[in-house]
Amino acid sequence: PETGATTQSTWGPRVKSETSMVLLEVCVESSEAALAAIKNGARRIELCDKLDEGGISPSLSCVESSLRASSEPVHVMVRPRPGNFVYTPTELEHMACFVRQCKELNVSGFVFGILNAQNEVDVEACRFLVSLCQPLSVTFHRAFDLVVDKVSALHEIVSIGFHRVLTSGGPGNAVDNLDVLRELTAIARDIGDRKSV
Repeated sequence: PETGATTQSTWGPRVKSETSMVLLEVCVESSEAALAAIKNGARRIELCDKLDEGGISPSLSCVESSLRASSEPVHVMVRPRPGNFVYTPTELEHMACFVRQCKELNVSGFVFGILNAQNEVDVEACRFLVSLCQPLSVTFHRAFDLVVDKVSALHEIVSIGFHRVLTSGGPGNAVDNLDVLRELTAIARDIGDRKSV
């Protein structure tokens, strides 16, 4: 299993030996925090801003400085604002622009999640953004926790092309939802190749 600031569980090899070791991913808001996390064992950085509000997209200057400071992969959150995960066409275009700019800076991957008004995966919007992120790694973030039918959502997320799902399994934290996480991990291993939840 992978572990981090929030818990992830692996359903297939993404990189060498990932299924046989603990991989610590840490969410940070600055290059200084990224450097401190790496010194303390982090092997992947999730970069965002306003962690106290669930995290939003960092500034491009923060992305640049964090990439310079980090010796480990930096995955950038793509979330234009706090609140729900239902985005307008204008917000989606801003997200797309941010992805393009970050790709030019050579980030390692992206973290986002897009839902519709019924808190279902917005397949069309997610597929659009994932296509822009290719060939980089893409993680569906904890918007997944708001989805009611998590099994169907997991199938959709895999079919769209996400490599990982970041989830606590539902309300509360991962420890509160271990049975759900075990079920999702088992399902994901059956349907996913080179993926992790």
